[in-house]
Amino acid sequence: MKFINTKRLSPVIYEGDVPHDLDMYWEDPANIPTTKREYEKFLKKFVIDRAWWDRQRTRCKNGYIVPNAVSFDGGEIFIDGVNVFHTENGGRYLPHLGITINPQGDLYITGRNYFYLNFWAISREDRMQQKKTLGNPYFTDLSWENWMIRERSKMINKDIGWFKCRQKGLSEEEAADTAWIFLFMNDVQVAIVGGLDQYNQNTFSMVKRGIYNLYNTQFYKEIKLDNPDVLKAANTGTEIHSRTAKNNSQVLSGLNMLYKVHMEEIGIMKENLSREIAQFVYPSIRTQGRRTGFIVYTGTSGKYVDGVADIEKMIYTPEKYELYSIKNIYDTDADPDMEIACFIPAWKFKLIDDDGNSLKKEALELIDRERKSKSPSERALLIAMEPIDTREMFNIVLGGFFGEEISYHCSQARSNIVTHKRLQRVERGFLHYKDRRKPWEGVEWEFNMDKGDIAIAEHPQIDDNNKTIEGLYGQGTDSYDFDEAMTSSSKLASLVYKGYNKNLTVKENQVFNTFVAMYLDRPGEAQGGRTTAYENAAKLSIYYRTYNMIEYSKILIFDYYELYGLEGFLHSRPDWYIAQYVERSQVSNKYGFPASLVPSGLTRLKDYLLDVINIYNCPFEELLMAWAKFRRDPKYNCDLTIASMLCIAMVENTAIEQKAVELRRPEIEFKGYVERNGIIVPTHI
Repeated sequence: MKFINTKRLSPVIYEGDVPHDLDMYWEDPANIPTTKREYEKFLKKFVIDRAWWDRQRTRCKNGYIVPNAVSFDGGEIFIDGVNVFHTENGGRYLPHLGITINPQGDLYITGRNYFYLNFWAISREDRMQQKKTLGNPYFTDLSWENWMIRERSKMINKDIGWFKCRQKGLSEEEAADTAWIFLFMNDVQVAIVGGLDQYNQNTFSMVKRGIYNLYNTQFYKEIKLDNPDVLKAANTGTEIHSRTAKNNSQVLSGLNMLYKVHMEEIGIMKENLSREIAQFVYPSIRTQGRRTGFIVYTGTSGKYVDGVADIEKMIYTPEKYELYSIKNIYDTDADPDMEIACFIPAWKFKLIDDDGNSLKKEALELIDRERKSKSPSERALLIAMEPIDTREMFNIVLGGFFGEEISYHCSQARSNIVTHKRLQRVERGFLHYKDRRKPWEGVEWEFNMDKGDIAIAEHPQIDDNNKTIEGLYGQGTDSYDFDEAMTSSSKLASLVYKGYNKNLTVKENQVFNTFVAMYLDRPGEAQGGRTTAYENAAKLSIYYRTYNMIEYSKILIFDYYELYGLEGFLHSRPDWYIAQYVERSQVSNKYGFPASLVPSGLTRLKDYLLDVINIYNCPFEELLMAWAKFRRDPKYNCDLTIASMLCIAMVENTAIEQKAVELRRPEIEFKGYVERNGIIVPTHI
């Protein structure tokens, strides 16, 4: 399915549907006086073509239909059997938009889309002069789909998460949508929120530019207040606010008539901030269980700091965040029933024909050529900034300690887990002492996926006597000493690694040579503070019957083990490991891993990760992300990476046996490597 003769959707621009020659519409807005007295005097030179303006107002509110604007032959975006389905009478049904196109191919565009095409001005390419200029937007299949999603989201009471690559015109569309609310609705508020000034102010500037550019129309509203943070209409009670969140989750406090909240570039915000803002907003956009307002989140690939975790959660679990969802047709090997939030890949709108239809095949070929023309580091960055599927959107390219190849594979492995349910092995829960007075006697597992603070991919392997097999596991812990850290976000990270014992019977779905349990938290004082964190690390030691290798720089955790009679679970100073790097050791501590050997330990961890099968065997998304982002910087905390390094160091020090590759993760069939888009990847991806 594709669109034809689409200029008819902009009758004011291309079809001669214009007002009387003496209507003020023809006057340049810049020439119209701004003072009331001068304006009234100026107005006497013109007539108002009321019939024409009434017709335009109706279209801007109710939409517009153009006959025979859809062809059911051809097209690369809306595909029969994929996202378009035949109806009994020969029409087409688009389930993700909830609309049916009749057999004649009559096309409906929303009122806001009509307003955007016929009255809004954007910065766009002037194809004749080969430069950017201010003008009316062209119709495109991407923009039509976006405007249909905006309308349907309100019908089904869903918020929208737009996650995309750059240069897709979404900010201009959202600015036009906000302006439409300002011009056609009364007694409502719109808030544009950014983590940094530049993002909310940029969109706010687009809104104001577009509204003032309509000064020559009958849509224009008299402005009561205009400053860098707010625009208020004089008589309708409608307001637009621009606010910068920084780290303030209550940035929208005081706004109690919110109809739309637009959060720009949530990937720039600190983790969870966008969700915290939403939690404060929800009471003001709901009345007796009904929606009175909506939230729009946008995130652009490549513009990530801490908020990448929020984007990833939203895009892959839209129902959890009350987001508009669509079938995942972008990740070709994803689970067939998987739904995601709104994703805009690089190939959409990259190349279009004269009617605004995206040329997918040609765009993908161009993207492939662009990627191959780059150096490895430039290529990795380009992929992250212009992804063609959702997994590429989360490639982490920071030039980290482990190198670009390891970082890339970590990102891909993490995305594999998200998009394949069969790889989601991790369960969460609690470990409880059987007898707190005698903690060494054992712990019991309580499953609690929602609140559990310990993550387990595989429970301890037991022998014929129902005892946990000792010598099979290794534990590494990066701890902390103080409950309140004014300058640190460190958490206690504890990981359990499983080796291999050749005398054991291998059972189905068992894993080897990988991490099987994880604890990562910094409990507040109300939850027991550091004592709770130490306790959870100790419970993992007991559950897996393993020694715990702890970095000897934060030492209060050692006191906990000794105080509760668990000293036997502490790993002694790794003399064999130290001997590889220090000719004559001056280390005096009895337990723990010397901080001076951390660089050497990280080198050994890098060797482990260079065998990329170890990366794809890791079941923990958090650990994969930690490896991908890790860098050696005194201001950068990466507790999980240090904990995993300690595990590897312990395995080497105690010579825990390693199993050959063929017994790892039996459900992944590994046949070697292939080159895709200039990057070497395992064949199962």
